[in-house]
Amino acid sequence: MGLFDKLKEKIAPQEPTLMEEIPKAEAWLKENMERFGQPLDGTHESFAVLDVFFEEQCKPGGLLAGKVRYMKNQLFAVGAYVGQVLVNELGGTWVTDDKAREGEALIGVQLPDGRMARPVQRAIRCFNREPGYTFVDFWDIVSNPPKPREEAEETPLEAETSEEGVPQESEAETPKAKGKRKLFGRREKSEE
Repeated sequence: MGLFDKLKEKIAPQEPTLMEEIPKAEAWLKENMERFGQPLDGTHESFAVLDVFFEEQCKPGGLLAGKVRYMKNQLFAVGAYVGQVLVNELGGTWVTDDKAREGEALIGVQLPDGRMARPVQRAIRCFNREPGYTFVDFWDIVSNPPKPREEAEETPLEAETSEEGVPQESEAETPKAKGKRKLFGRREKSEE
């Protein structure tokens, strides 16, 4: 590290990494859900609590009624909580990219079988009340490895397509899946 790098670091301290932000966001969510009377116990059984909370609070007048761009921190916190449950219960590993503009939305949990679960993307879909997207269903998908190709007719991950029949990105994708959706950026200067 050169003299200018040291000087630059003193003048402009480093932004926390996503790995540093994940446990803080998870703790924030647990604390606030406790205050709301909906405690989360850190297990996949609490995903049902999140589903009920989203169902009730995404309605007009609810705490979550609003546009996704105003809910970035909250949805990141939900994703951090859900992802940490996957890490704890399934033995997954966090995967982050601090350089990606949309890094918060793309945090993932690498599952032992190689699939990548995207908990913030699931939180966004639940927030948007997309049919068929719940946290309980997410657990069912990520906790049950797909059957070998010759035995499987179609897994829930392969079945996700748009109305035009174009495959859509899934929150739990295979290591070979390509392309990342831009949902929101970490270092955006202004909102659209």
